[in-house]
Amino acid sequence: MYPQESTISFSDNLLGTASIYALFRMLGDSLYTSFQLWFCILTMLNFFASYLFCKKITNDKYSGAIGAAVFTFSIALLAQYSHAQMFARFPILLAFYFGLRFCEKFRVKDFFLSILMVVYQYYCAVYLGFLLMVPVGLMLLVALFFRWKAFKTIIKPKLIGAMLLSIVINALLLLPLLILYLNSPAMIKAGGLKKMNTYQEVFETIPTLKSYLLIRSHTNFWGFLNQVGFDLPSWWDHQLFIGATVIASLSFLLFYGIKRILDSQVISWQKSLLSLTAIITFFMFLRIGSFSFYKFLHALPGFGSMRAIQ
Repeated sequence: MYPQESTISFSDNLLGTASIYALFRMLGDSLYTSFQLWFCILTMLNFFASYLFCKKITNDKYSGAIGAAVFTFSIALLAQYSHAQMFARFPILLAFYFGLRFCEKFRVKDFFLSILMVVYQYYCAVYLGFLLMVPVGLMLLVALFFRWKAFKTIIKPKLIGAMLLSIVINALLLLPLLILYLNSPAMIKAGGLKKMNTYQEVFETIPTLKSYLLIRSHTNFWGFLNQVGFDLPSWWDHQLFIGATVIASLSFLLFYGIKRILDSQVISWQKSLLSLTAIITFFMFLRIGSFSFYKFLHALPGFGSMRAIQ
């Protein structure tokens, strides 16, 4: 597109992790070697962040390692390997880690760091920043339901003011990036008008249930799934099969949770909070027939800039 100005604003920019790549270039590595080393470092960061989070919610290092392996090396990532901007995902679980710590002790520092990780994810990958806003925001809102009794005992004007200040500071940190994209030539359509993508234009990119069973990879184990979802437009980006390990784990978790409820046993508020957040998030980004709750998210500022939700 050169010499078009502001070409960096036509797509993701990877500014958040550019320093890692730049370090290897300054050390004399080639373009390709620096890219490979950048990918390796990001993989390690993804694993470390997910291990930190999973160990926190399970209080078990082995469970933490298994959860980190699924997050870092999941078969569901197969469709994203051609999109380098999706590699830097470690801020996602750091945002949840600090958010959960805030819900436990209501320290403003944790609230600030949770939002900061969302902002940093924007700088790593704009799409993931937008998408991360949803579950993190949901988790903090749902936490008010589970933790309201504890929260109302410490709620004071000073605490509310500090939380609002945290939001303002993070908004200012995000502002330079947003200004770059709001003024992007990519938004200029025919007739010189600025235009976002309509809901109808992105509707078919919203995942379906078939997306989570699609894997166009000829393997001995999953060959029978090769045709599931193959009729979806841009099916290669709909390959979101999460693997038998995760499906079995989720099935067990659902059965276990229902059994505990029927037996009138208490489920910890942390696990209830995360489970409810996950369920709501899943359905917010799912289309069934001609309907999807994503229609309501698409109406939020900035969400119209995304073209490929899957």
